[in-house]
Amino acid sequence: MTAPGVRAANIMKAQWSSNARSATTRALAINPDRLDARLDRAFSSKTIALDPANPDYYVNRAETHRYDNSLKLAAADYTHAIALDPSNAPLYTNRCAVQIMHWRFIAAFADFWRCMKLALFD
Repeated sequence: MTAPGVRAANIMKAQWSSNARSATTRALAINPDRLDARLDRAFSSKTIALDPANPDYYVNRAETHRYDNSLKLAAADYTHAIALDPSNAPLYTNRCAVQIMHWRFIAAFADFWRCMKLALFD
C-alpha cells in the first residue's frame, strides 16, 4: 500500500507528463526549429533518465523525434514504450505511422495488425 503523499505525487507526475507532451507537440507543430522545441527534446531525455520505467516519457520523446523527422529515433522510442506497456494499442498505431513515413510497410502492417488484435480481442 502506498502512502497518500506518494499516490498524490504519482497523480501529479502523470498529469504533468500529459501537459508536457501536449505542450511539446504544439511547440513542434508551430516551429520545429524554435529553441523551445530543442529544449523539449533535451527535457524528454532528462525525464527518461530520471524514470526509465515510465512509457509516457518515451512517447513524449518519440513524438518530438517524429515532428523533427528523426524517424529511426522515433521508432526506437516507441519500441521502448511498447516494451514497457505491450497492451497499449495506441503505441502500436503511433509506431505504425512512423514506419509508414519511413517506408517500412511490412513493419507498419505488423504494428497495425497487433493494434487491431489488441483493440478487438484483448
